Amino acid sequence: MKKVLLVIIIALIFSCEGDEDRGPDCSAVLCPADKFYLTYRNTAGDTLIGTTYVQDSFKLASQSDVIYIKPVPGTEGTLSIFYYKLETDLDYALELNETETDTLNFSFLSVYSDCCTDSSMLELTYNNTPTPADSEDSYVLIKE
Repeated sequence: MKKVLLVIIIALIFSCEGDEDRGPDCSAVLCPADKFYLTYRNTAGDTLIGTTYVQDSFKLASQSDVIYIKPVPGTEGTLSIFYYKLETDLDYALELNETETDTLNFSFLSVYSDCCTDSSMLELTYNNTPTPADSEDSYVLIKE
């Protein structure tokens, strides 16, 4: 009887799940890039990043943080910004060159799942003017 009880106790111990076994296996999940794109154009529609504003990376700064964003290779002057690097509803200064800085405010919502994060822009404000999306997660900012 003691041997049967010992076998049952050992079976119960080894059959318990650990915390790491309760969630999904995210190693096989390919999450989409959680980012959005900015393109600067003049009123004639010409691209300004890479022509008028030429830098290896552009400084995007809030009161509490600084990030550097690079133009996307193979695009016409598009900047790619990851949501996780930003805080929603904060003003950011984007330095275009030594004398020009624009103020951007990103109001967005992030939804967290077990494996991925999906964010969507609620409103992008460019120099205190709300700017509609050109297409999903893509914004064209017009410099006068």
